[in-house]
Amino acid sequence: MPIFIFAGIAIAGFITAAVFWDQIREWAQTTLADSIGRILGAEAREVFLDVLVEADKFMSAVRRVAKKAWQVVREAIKSAVVTIAKVASNVYLKRLCAYIVKVVDGVEKVYRAVVEEEVPFEDLPDDARANFIRGSKQEVMHLQFGSGNDNN
Repeated sequence: MPIFIFAGIAIAGFITAAVFWDQIREWAQTTLADSIGRILGAEAREVFLDVLVEADKFMSAVRRVAKKAWQVVREAIKSAVVTIAKVASNVYLKRLCAYIVKVVDGVEKVYRAVVEEEVPFEDLPDDARANFIRGSKQEVMHLQFGSGNDNN
């Protein structure tokens, strides 16, 4: 199996762990730590909790960096529109059009970026699939960003 598949799986696992870290930490410090203590003894439980403390320091730092990065993105992207239209039997075109603010030579400029991707029906968002089943020809989603919004 190619190395990039292993790397992709590892990255996906890491991102999942970062997103659900609060729940993972809570479960590990209670259920898992207690199980380790019952099976291997109190000393093993304490060693496990020491490892969990170090893991929490790392994951908390990663989450802080991710929040800061997301804030930069929110400030740069002022608005975006996602349009989904049927182009073939089971193929839909998803188009993202974003307006990005960038400071160039001290002047704030707005750039338009467009990204298109063909998507099979099953990979569309649930509400878009439901609307297409009901006869919609096109779905449009407006996304608002910027420092004044609370999009997380």
